Amino acid sequence: MLALLRNLLTARFWPILLIAYVCVLATATHWPRLRFDGPVPRSDLYIHLLAFGTLGGLVTLSAFFAPAASGRNIALSWLAAMLYAAVDESTQAIPGLGRTAALDDFLANTAGITLGVAAAAVLTRLVAPRPHSGNPPVPVIQSQTPTDS
Repeated sequence: MLALLRNLLTARFWPILLIAYVCVLATATHWPRLRFDGPVPRSDLYIHLLAFGTLGGLVTLSAFFAPAASGRNIALSWLAAMLYAAVDESTQAIPGLGRTAALDDFLANTAGITLGVAAAAVLTRLVAPRPHSGNPPVPVIQSQTPTDS
């Protein structure tokens, strides 16, 4: 089971899934005059949290910057997702879209990205192969016996 999960987390489909997701996310966040009235006030903030959390997790699992479980990949994935969120939110102020750029939306994006990257980091580190503890294996040296000629 652990091997299956490890193979899934190192699969090459993560970057493809990320590209498809970014296309859907960009369309949804820039759809003209899109409104969402949910069961609680400012339900859209929960959607921002979930949508950008998914983005952060997918960027991390795509391992563009280094192996997925590495600190370098985790940090740069967070930064890349944050840059995307900043551009995405600021371009919603384009006249004609009927959308608004808002700080509370960006803060929800930030929280989502942080949670998504953290979840992907924990998951990849839990299933990453661990080096064997203890002494390194001792090489076996075969003795050569003189041959009678």
